[in-house]
Parts: sequence; C-alpha cells; structure tokens
Amino acid sequence: MNLDKADKIYRKVLISLFIVVAITGLVKAIYYQRKGITEELDNHFEGVVDSVSYDIKGKASVIIKGTHFYLGDGNWDFDHNRIEKGDSLIKKRNSMIIKLKRPNGQVVIEGEEL
Repeated sequence: MNLDKADKIYRKVLISLFIVVAITGLVKAIYYQRKGITEELDNHFEGVVDSVSYDIKGKASVIIKGTHFYLGDGNWDFDHNRIEKGDSLIKKRNSMIIKLKRPNGQVVIEGEEL
C-alpha cells in the first residue's frame, strides 16, 4: 500500500469520526435541553420565599416551604437580586410563567408559555 492511499484512508477515518462525535454531541445537547424543560414544567410552587441565593451567573435559587428551586431558565429574568426573602412566588405545573408578589403588593410576571 502506498503512502497516498494510506493518507486518504486516514483522512476518511478522521472525518467519519468527527461526524459521529458531532452528531452524538448534538443529540445529547437536544436531549438534555428537553429534559431540563420537562423538569421545569413539572415544578410547581406557591409560597413565601424562605431564602434566596444567586449563582455566579446571577441566576436565582429559592427555598419555598423547605424545597429548593433553581430559576435559571432563559425566559425568567429573576437574576440580579430581583427576588428577596419574604416575596411570594407562584408557578403552576405545566406552565413556564412565574408570578412574583412583593410584600408591598407589586406583582411581577415572568416567562411565557411553550
């Protein structure tokens, strides 16, 4: 076998391997995105925020009635310290809309239906 033929086979193998890895990565990304949306749709809560914290990206995590909820979906703009302890949050199952009620009566609605 001459060197040119071996080089062509090597290139074909590398290209095929790259395609397989790219397709696998794309399928996994789609799967995990759909899984995350399904989990967020399944979440439901209504109550006063016991505590709130923000991750390095500024996304909120809240504890309501002893249960932790991460509010990192792109449709929710609750980052940058918008939620405070004592606020009330309402999210219904199978909805991506969250209603924030402040103790002073102000209401903020975030999200959109899918």
